[in-house]
Amino acid sequence: TLTAVNGNGTSTATTTVTVDNTSPTAPTNLTATSTSATQSNLSWTASTDSGGSGLAGYKILRGLASTTLAQIATTSLTSYSSTGLATSTTYYYALIAYDGVGNSSATSSQATATTQSGPDTTPPQVSWTAPSLNSIVSGAVTLTASSTDNVAVGSVAFYQGSISTSTLISSTTTPSGTLYSVSWNTANAPNGTTTLLALSTDTSNNTSTAST
Repeated sequence: TLTAVNGNGTSTATTTVTVDNTSPTAPTNLTATSTSATQSNLSWTASTDSGGSGLAGYKILRGLASTTLAQIATTSLTSYSSTGLATSTTYYYALIAYDGVGNSSATSSQATATTQSGPDTTPPQVSWTAPSLNSIVSGAVTLTASSTDNVAVGSVAFYQGSISTSTLISSTTTPSGTLYSVSWNTANAPNGTTTLLALSTDTSNNTSTAST
């Protein structure tokens, strides 16, 4: 109540306010799920607020360790997409609810998500094994190349002269260790010198070639 006094008497003005010093409850059931190499999605169960000003939203905390969380955003929803992340990296998340006058809840339990690996752009390695350079061959000959990849080799194909559909001798997806072999019937090849090539393709469709 506000009372004003002057020489002619007094005048009184009144108002009513609600004091809210009550913090919201902490968010619960926080989950973090990686959806790509650069994004993870969060979801949680809503907080409640009984202080009168009402629940206003949530502070999103993120860090590269459980002890280095920092606020990155706010939202009034019970979900959030964390974007612009590094590939193959584990991120830690937590939440703080806040009400209409700024009271904050305790920090929620943490959740973690590891982003997915980025696209594989590294070609496989392939080297010719047999027959050796300048060999003289006849009849059925086993062609062998060694191939490795940072993820996985998908197949190795063998060609005569150049790489095209018409010059394909054979291909294989079944290695013995790192060695890939096919049989070549030289009766189908003209006499004389020829170049043999091996084309390795990994499971992301990157390729690399090697010749005798």
